[in-house]
Amino acid sequence: MNLEILKCPISSETLKEASLEILQKINAENKNTQKLEKGLVNQSENIFYPIFGKVIVLLSHYATQLKDNVDLGSALHPSFNKKNLHRSARSLTELIILSSSEDLYS
Repeated sequence: MNLEILKCPISSETLKEASLEILQKINAENKNTQKLEKGLVNQSENIFYPIFGKVIVLLSHYATQLKDNVDLGSALHPSFNKKNLHRSARSLTELIILSSSEDLYS
């Protein structure tokens, strides 16, 4: 995966693929939801962004704080419920795929 042009929307650092250790930590924290197989982290490895299928979600309110030295509070919308994030992953991916296919046929 070529990540040269992608930047973390919060820290502006370049991004890299999340290690297996980070993915295991994220999945352990979200036991009752869809397991993530891929994700991105910033260079400091303190902010995680999920990848659902082939969709990279770089919205700051989808970010997960990995270390205590970063405050995501100001990046999160007050009504955003992160607990529903992984549950809606399949729906999000399906919505994007359907939207893309509708564009092809219109």
